[in-house]
Amino acid sequence: MNGYEVGDARFRSPVKDGLYDAVKYNVTEEFFINLTPHEVVIRGVKIPPSGNIARIEEVYDSAGRTFAGIPIKTRSYRNLAGLPKEKPGVGYIVSGLVAESSACRHRQDVFCPGEMIRDEKGNVIGAKSLVSYA
Repeated sequence: MNGYEVGDARFRSPVKDGLYDAVKYNVTEEFFINLTPHEVVIRGVKIPPSGNIARIEEVYDSAGRTFAGIPIKTRSYRNLAGLPKEKPGVGYIVSGLVAESSACRHRQDVFCPGEMIRDEKGNVIGAKSLVSYA
């Protein structure tokens, strides 16, 4: 469809769909650094984990009440760790939770997988796009 085999490090998007530039990209660490603990597959291109993981701390505080005897808590996120400083021409792939955090809202270079592709059993096998919250 795009002139390359699935999994090829090179990627040229289709011109006919009008959604992407018809330019060759080396969709590996030259353009994207995967800061998740697992391989990310975007439109058939495999981006291996870099070995570094961007994480955000999940904090639970008491809401001061219970429901049916179960304590109710609030959840918030803070202390983003593992996200490098911006580097021209580099995009960072992180988890959706990290990408949605307020710490990433100003970053044009932070993305998470979007529009999941699933196999016949419902397992995620890739994504059609990347999502940005900036």
